Amino acid sequence: MVGSLWVLALVSSVLALEEVLLDTSGETSEIGWLTYPPGGWDEVSVLDDQRRLTRTFEACHVAGAAPGPGQDNWLQTHFVERRGAQRAHIRLHFSVRACSSLGVAGGTCRETFTLYYRQAEEPDGPDSISSWHLKRWTKVDTIAADESFPASSAWADTGACLALVAVKLFSYACPSVLRAFASFPETQASGAGGASLVAAVGTCPGHQPARGDKACQGPPSAPQELWFEVQGSTLMLHWRLPRELGGRGDLLFNVVCKECGGPGGQGPCRRCRDEVHFDPRQRGLTESRVLVGGLRPHVPYILEVQAVNGVSELSPDPPQAAAINVSTSHAVPAMHQVSRASNSITVSWPQPDQTNGNILDYQLRYYDQAEDESHSFTLTSETNTATVTKLSPGHIYGFQVRARTAAGHGPYGGKVYFQTLPQGELSAQLPERLSLVVGSILGALAFLLLAAITVLALVFQRSRPFMVLTELMELGPLDSFLRQREGQFSSLQLVAMQRGVAAAMQYLSSFAFVHRALSAHSVLVNSHLVCKVARLGHSPQVIAHGKHTTSSDVWSFGIVMWEVMSYGERPYWDMSDQEVLNAIEQEFRLPPPPGCPPGLHLLMLDTWQKDRTQRPHFDQLVAAFDKMIRKPDTLQAGGSPGDRPSQALLNPVALDFPSLDSPQAWLSAIGLECYRDNFSQSGLCTFGDVAQLSLEDLPALGVTLAGHQKKLLHHIQLLQQHLRPPGPVEV
Repeated sequence: MVGSLWVLALVSSVLALEEVLLDTSGETSEIGWLTYPPGGWDEVSVLDDQRRLTRTFEACHVAGAAPGPGQDNWLQTHFVERRGAQRAHIRLHFSVRACSSLGVAGGTCRETFTLYYRQAEEPDGPDSISSWHLKRWTKVDTIAADESFPASSAWADTGACLALVAVKLFSYACPSVLRAFASFPETQASGAGGASLVAAVGTCPGHQPARGDKACQGPPSAPQELWFEVQGSTLMLHWRLPRELGGRGDLLFNVVCKECGGPGGQGPCRRCRDEVHFDPRQRGLTESRVLVGGLRPHVPYILEVQAVNGVSELSPDPPQAAAINVSTSHAVPAMHQVSRASNSITVSWPQPDQTNGNILDYQLRYYDQAEDESHSFTLTSETNTATVTKLSPGHIYGFQVRARTAAGHGPYGGKVYFQTLPQGELSAQLPERLSLVVGSILGALAFLLLAAITVLALVFQRSRPFMVLTELMELGPLDSFLRQREGQFSSLQLVAMQRGVAAAMQYLSSFAFVHRALSAHSVLVNSHLVCKVARLGHSPQVIAHGKHTTSSDVWSFGIVMWEVMSYGERPYWDMSDQEVLNAIEQEFRLPPPPGCPPGLHLLMLDTWQKDRTQRPHFDQLVAAFDKMIRKPDTLQAGGSPGDRPSQALLNPVALDFPSLDSPQAWLSAIGLECYRDNFSQSGLCTFGDVAQLSLEDLPALGVTLAGHQKKLLHHIQLLQQHLRPPGPVEV
């Protein structure tokens, strides 16, 4: 089909297109047009009216010229392609000096110049370049200031003082037009001033449908650009519409959920558990978003969105889909029942291992299992323990808890169910009737409320045997777990494991509970790489002194740190207990494991202080680990991971004090010689004087850098140990 359309194009209309054929505006390099006679026009660089550098042509041969029409200076552009233009327009930017301002008059001075053009099929050949001004030129007009005329290709100056600043040669075209699927191409305008009626030939698209035909239909393409955002305890999944809708308007979406990973984070993907729910629904969604809840923390998921319509079931291919990997934030671990009565239940829960900021409070959600879950109640608690009152006797209640930080609420933890006592039964009877309670291996019932401590459950029955249930830790002891995976973890991951153990010991020590057998073998690992303390037994301190204190647990924890960083290496290797004790009394300590960050080994040495009162507390250790985790750049390895220590044990008092005759020599030996003059001016002349220094004294000595203060205090402690009379070391 062929159609025609009359298009009216005006210069001032937005529909008119201006196609540039030549434009010297903004040219900064040589233009190189031809001049006659040579030197009649000068090409120079000047600043235009907007203070921009541009190339211009100037001709001013009036002063001193003989009277009469003797000035004949020609300037020719390069060959300009017409590009289908039927009418060309020219815009000139120039300046002409008034003859009166030059002090000359008569026939030698003019205030105009003449514009010519010449049509050609191709550029002039080399043999005709010298005589180009003699060719047949068509005069356009004589140009004066404030006037503009179309068409040009050459200028002749016949005695004016002229500066030609810019030349723009262009044509007007009618733009392409689409009307009722008929396409009309861009067409050159031929009217004067760019306004004309132009007949353009249009074409229709091929394979246009006949009347009564229906569009072809098919399944839609896959959704586009999946993304998600966490909204409190849920995850909002978004996507964009498919690029192809299949020629139909009944587009729907289905969401497929897959849970990936087994023990250790490895394993095939499988369908999500029934706890995962979708709002408003999982299949037949009409909007491009869905709210997903019930996702477990620390578990990787794949969410797949399928696009379907009314003919998808007729297609032999599966629906087109797009997928995204998601991982939920950390939820509060499962809670435990502390006590119960006929109308109340007290529950407690451990703090999350990792949170998005400091925890502000917790929100406890509970409901009567006999009623609809939608009729639930909430209670806010600032601690990890809460008592729910006004409950019905003998009823089973479901509980969930979530934490709130400055970023908002996290997801709810898993549901747990507890039952109130029947009416008239006292809460003191709880130990006899409660099926599961948490206890220690020593026999006294205690409730371990931290996720980093394994849970032991003692089952009371009316007949023997009694049974003890332990929490399943799939990956077993920490030392063997690390030996099987040597070199597979970063320093940050290893520090996170140690932080979990330190947090558990902090909890135990807050109740004056002494572990007495802390080692990497007594720490268990689950499938989410969470380390939990177990096996409450005996400690090596019993060998030497028979004493059990939190300080001895701190010493043992330093050994655990060494075991973790060495990937399960046996501490002290094949040394006997007596050899180890002798070496410790002689101030020998374990060397840094291969690849261990220096700051981490210094923390180990702090836990092995000879004076147990100088050892850090577990809350200080947890704070130190938190600081390292927040600044992972401080965990740079101190050596190659493949290296082995050159000596079995390291003596932290490695300086040869007898060979150091002054504090100034001591400062040079520890790399702080920049403070030698400060020490001398302060009268610190003996090692005894230096050993009395404390943190408060260092700024007065000019030691203001935190790193230098820490290093200096550490070596002052070693100096104190050197000056102190030898004695037994209590571990």
